[in-house]
Amino acid sequence: MSLILYSAVGGTDPISNNHDGSLLHICRHRKPDKVYLLVSMEMGMFQKHDQRYTYCIEQLGLMLNHKFEVVLINEENLDRPDSFDEVYPIIKRDILRIRSENQNDELIVNIASGTPAMKYCLQFLSALADYNFTPISVTTPERSSNPHREDRYNYNPKAQWENNKDNDPNHIDRTYETKSLLMLSEFYKHTMIKFIQEYNYSAALTFAKTGMFFSSDITEMLEAFDARLKLNTANAQTDLRKYGFELPYPNKNRQVFEYYLNLKVKLHKEEFADFIRAVTPLMTVLLELCLEHCEINLKIYTTTNSEGIRKWNEVILAGTDLDDILNSSFANFKYGTVYNSHLRVLAEAFLSKSDKDKALYRDIVKLDRFEESVRNRAAHKMVNADPASIKKIAGITPQEAFDCITRVLPILNVPVAGKSDSYNKMNELILSKLQ
Repeated sequence: MSLILYSAVGGTDPISNNHDGSLLHICRHRKPDKVYLLVSMEMGMFQKHDQRYTYCIEQLGLMLNHKFEVVLINEENLDRPDSFDEVYPIIKRDILRIRSENQNDELIVNIASGTPAMKYCLQFLSALADYNFTPISVTTPERSSNPHREDRYNYNPKAQWENNKDNDPNHIDRTYETKSLLMLSEFYKHTMIKFIQEYNYSAALTFAKTGMFFSSDITEMLEAFDARLKLNTANAQTDLRKYGFELPYPNKNRQVFEYYLNLKVKLHKEEFADFIRAVTPLMTVLLELCLEHCEINLKIYTTTNSEGIRKWNEVILAGTDLDDILNSSFANFKYGTVYNSHLRVLAEAFLSKSDKDKALYRDIVKLDRFEESVRNRAAHKMVNADPASIKKIAGITPQEAFDCITRVLPILNVPVAGKSDSYNKMNELILSKLQ
């Protein structure tokens, strides 16, 4: 009888912080004969680039004098591994197929690697389905959260292996089986906390509704959190107020500030392509605020139809500075629909005339160039682009673009100081109930 391991691949695999990631540590101590690896689109890019996962397992096999047969399950279309709805059918399919093909073998699964959604799916299936496999978890070397400190885009598998402290024969075995209801409850709670800390409220909400360990208050709060992340702030505020939480802005600035926080979440989650796509609508608002800052009221010069499409009013524009700028900037300017490109040249023209607005002008120009240079690439699904590649295209990284926005907003009467940690404060509401 052979021992088989099924494992997703996560951000701290194969080696992180000079220690085995969960995948490698289970291989080291359980010594499976065959290892099935579920590889998402992003992790597949890393494997294709430097073979980091298979390389380290091969090196471990040489050290232990044990043959690991590795089977890569490449899910090239899995770009949302944090979505329970996307990963559950994939993992269920894999488990059923592996059990069917290896009926007389023992199956263990790694519930410590991958996204929280992946971990939950495996623990959920092991607890509630008769698939006959054993979930294995791994504690971190610090016995606490395990953030990856390595640059995943510039990873050296050989150097990581050579510096791996778990190659020391005196290292501690950190693997353990999860079986009891109490341990399952702890796993559910830990998974929920990870979802919330990563601002993955949609997955947390699905988790709360399908699990057996969470109260109706938890579900209602997560519904409000999810609504806020989806920019449905009116519903979010109504529900959050029941728990004594107020969104930072009660006035017209709420929309732009909540959008700003939404970008901050995307940056934290390294959703760089989504970040890029989201900058365009924000730039429209920022450019309008810049014109308002320059005491120019666009409503005077435009009309809006029943579909919400704004058009230039040629009669009102005639003879104004705005008309001169637009006609000198665009050959055969047709008036018609108001585009970001129009707002861009207007805002930059008026800001450049003011000595007191030099800093604002510089940041707006940087943001304009960033948005304009990467917008079309992002529209064609430039997924999983790393900051260095984006900087080559746009001149600044997503973080630097966000820093520009952070500097611009207070000048445009949307202060962010003391308010930008609003999501973390919101999270504290629910985390206090889960501790």
